[in-house]
This record gives sequence, C-alpha cells and structure tokens, in this order.
Amino acid sequence: MLDKNDVKYIPIFLGTCYLLPQIYSGYKSKKLKDVSTLSLFLLIISSLPFSYYLYVTLHEEYFSFAIGFITLNAVIILCMKYTYYVLNLTKKLKELDCDSV
Repeated sequence: MLDKNDVKYIPIFLGTCYLLPQIYSGYKSKKLKDVSTLSLFLLIISSLPFSYYLYVTLHEEYFSFAIGFITLNAVIILCMKYTYYVLNLTKKLKELDCDSV
C-alpha cells in the first residue's frame, strides 16, 4: 500500500500537529498559564538551526518545512500567551481601580 519512501510522510504529518490542540485549547479558554514559556523558547531556538540544516545540507525539504511549521506554532502560542497575559492583567487592574474609587 505504501512504499518505503512514502512511510516517512506519516510521522511528518503527525509530528507537526502536536501543538495544534494547545493552540485550540488556549484560544477557547483564553488562558495559557500551564504552558512553559522557557520550553517554547528552547523549542524555537533549537528548531530553527535544525530546520536550516535539514534544508541546506541534507536537502530534506519536507522535514524542514515540518519543523518550520512546528516553530510557527510555538511562536503563535507565545504570542497568545503574551496577549492573554496582558488582557488578564488589564482586567485585574480595572477591577482594582473600580474597588479603590
């Protein structure tokens, strides 16, 4: 059914989707407190040079694009985390301001 070379596309697809449920969950709950910022930074810092290495040296374009997609998802989660933090902080500050008046 699948050739030896075609089997590699299954883990590429499954491996790139592992952060999508976190994005969906964070979007629905508007909270990402349980996501480690440090681990996302480390993921981004380590995956960018590895993606470049796969693309330039090994000519594995599909794997390189998959890792790039994972990096993009990590950046999206970091941006969501920052945005929700600012929104929650603004909400708390407004509550404190209303209480003090």
